[in-house]
Amino acid sequence: MTRTKTLLAVAVGISFFASPAWADFKTERRLALEPGGTFTLDSDIDWELTSTLTGPGFTFARDGHLSGDTDMYDGIVGLRGKWWLGSAHHWYVPWYVDVGTGSSNLTWQAMLGGGYAWQRSDVLFVWRQLDYDRDEHDLLQEIQFGGFGVGFTWRF
Repeated sequence: MTRTKTLLAVAVGISFFASPAWADFKTERRLALEPGGTFTLDSDIDWELTSTLTGPGFTFARDGHLSGDTDMYDGIVGLRGKWWLGSAHHWYVPWYVDVGTGSSNLTWQAMLGGGYAWQRSDVLFVWRQLDYDRDEHDLLQEIQFGGFGVGFTWRF
């Protein structure tokens, strides 16, 4: 059995609010609206069995191919920020949450991690979870992605 997938996700955003408010807690917050969030999934499955399967009222071919695709367009609203730890402003906790709807009944994403900042660069370790809930008649009813990520920033 061979299964291939192609995944493309695009989001365009604009910041409406940015403030180093709550300076006593050393936080940064941003409110972002991402009206152009898209998600495309193409799926192909090929199979080859040693014999044809038959049962009462059905026959499953010895080899075959199935394919399908789905496009999702969702409006997303989210918040992101950093909690700075310590007075030196080197260690921080980045966070991000968003929620949306459109082609999906509900989509949400959350990210939380830890980072260290130097004068011209940052290194970042995060956990990210992304979830799409769709109708039961769609190609995919629920899509979940989650895992660790590593990032590096170099400022010119």
